[in-house]
Amino acid sequence: MSSKTKLKAISKLNKMKLSVDIDEFEIWTQTLYVYNFKTSAEGGVFINNILAYQKAMNEYYHREYAAGNSVNKNIMIEAPQTVNAYYLPTANKILAGIIASTSIQH
Repeated sequence: MSSKTKLKAISKLNKMKLSVDIDEFEIWTQTLYVYNFKTSAEGGVFINNILAYQKAMNEYYHREYAAGNSVNKNIMIEAPQTVNAYYLPTANKILAGIIASTSIQH
């Protein structure tokens, strides 16, 4: 790797955001979208709950777009209990789920 390429890589890494744990900068979708899931006892069906969530998400983003707001890259798209890690190129962000001894079985 050339020196020029290394400098570009380091510059890109310095601009990358790392989300490893819940902090004051993250916003959870549960606080943004208005939706209600129905349990099976209430006559709810899984696919209807997924569609209700997607509808609420689309309505939220439509309102934000109509208001002229820019994309909020601090919205956490994973559930709090998710244990996972991946790179999200659209936000130039590494998302890592919460890994604690309580979530790992010995």
